[in-house]
Amino acid sequence: MKKLLLLVTFFALYNISLGQIKYTIKSNIKTAGLIKKSATGERENLTIPTILSPKSDVNIVNIINIGTSVNVNDFASNLRSLWVNSDLNTISFYHRMGGSLDINGNAGDLGYDISTDGGITWDTMIRNFYFGDLVGSNPHHGIYNPEGNDDPDNAFIVYNLSGANQQSSGFIHGVSSIGDTSYHTQNFDSSNAYGDYHPIAFTINSQGNVFIATPMFNEFEYLDSLIITKGMWNESLQNFEYSNSKIEALYEDNLSGPIDIKIAFGADGQTGYITTLGDNGMAEQIEGFKNYYPIYWK
Repeated sequence: MKKLLLLVTFFALYNISLGQIKYTIKSNIKTAGLIKKSATGERENLTIPTILSPKSDVNIVNIINIGTSVNVNDFASNLRSLWVNSDLNTISFYHRMGGSLDINGNAGDLGYDISTDGGITWDTMIRNFYFGDLVGSNPHHGIYNPEGNDDPDNAFIVYNLSGANQQSSGFIHGVSSIGDTSYHTQNFDSSNAYGDYHPIAFTINSQGNVFIATPMFNEFEYLDSLIITKGMWNESLQNFEYSNSKIEALYEDNLSGPIDIKIAFGADGQTGYITTLGDNGMAEQIEGFKNYYPIYWK
């Protein structure tokens, strides 16, 4: 009985000693530590992760001024405005130009800003599409780097637009030399294969080929297909040549085509993927709601 009483007393004293362990936090803006008094009375320092104070003068974000745009409409469409080529340490940003008050041009002109040192310094407002006989909007762009090249000056800005001339609508495309800004092309294709052309998805694969995916429309009627546009570099022309194919892409009647489209390729440039958001009738319908889910092509 005495042994049992002594054992109970020991555990009671042990629990009291645990309850006396104190934790305090140092008042330090950049770092903090826990001070713990152990059961033996010795002090132990416990390290916790550093937390930066919002009031500390740490430059978390650096803002760099680049070119100006006459409006934000093209950015609102979530199109391919920014491109990064890590092999060339080059970043480009494509946008509508600032308008006649800024650059002695037209608000319908388009161009780009570019950095060839990883974003440290920039050349801005380099115009490569001129408003006039052709009117373009909804731009995509990327950087074409010829095989084996490691000099940004030998690479090209590639762009494409939905556009029109005085007679018809179609596909505007062109390139401009990064090293020689006087070289730029401006081409127009009004082929019926494009329908009412409004490009949505754009990429350049590792082999240097351009791929574009766009829903096929006749005015506002979706024609149950995606147009896949492929561009291949023609060295003698110093420009891209484009061809088209069509794949069936059916959607339920409550949608006028896909909600969104993306296109991408694997690292080897051989296998491509297209994804759209929409409803093709293959998912369970929840009464009273529309279904939107990813639909893939390989």
